Amino acid sequence: TGNPMGGVINGNSANGNFTMSLNNLSAGTYTLTMLVGRGNNYGAGNTSSFSLDGTGISNISASLDDYSTGSGATLNGATVTGNTHTGDWMVVTYTFDVAADGTQLNIQSQGGSGSINALALASVPEPATASLGLLGLGALLMRRKRA
Repeated sequence: TGNPMGGVINGNSANGNFTMSLNNLSAGTYTLTMLVGRGNNYGAGNTSSFSLDGTGISNISASLDDYSTGSGATLNGATVTGNTHTGDWMVVTYTFDVAADGTQLNIQSQGGSGSINALALASVPEPATASLGLLGLGALLMRRKRA
């Protein structure tokens, strides 16, 4: 979680652009959910855009899960844009694939006063892994029933 005045990560450069990198991801499918917004007037009237990239990152999709009315949030492909100042906010979830172990994911914020207040990265289990877990659970239940 971030602080109400600015967020955990925010752009302090003259143009408001910044990149946050998450390193050493393992191969697989992931979801990344972010709450972006700002609790003060810094950069009022400026829009911020958020997107993902990285070598070995593919199949990036985004969903705009929730947002404040004042944000004017929009989703264009995998880029989310909105006014994230004066208490306005957006919640976005990205889904993406990582091709190889050791991959770096870059979270881009461009323009305005974009601030990331909270984020959650989760690995999506492969269907084979989930099926194997259910098979094991079924075997344990069958064994218990016979005993």
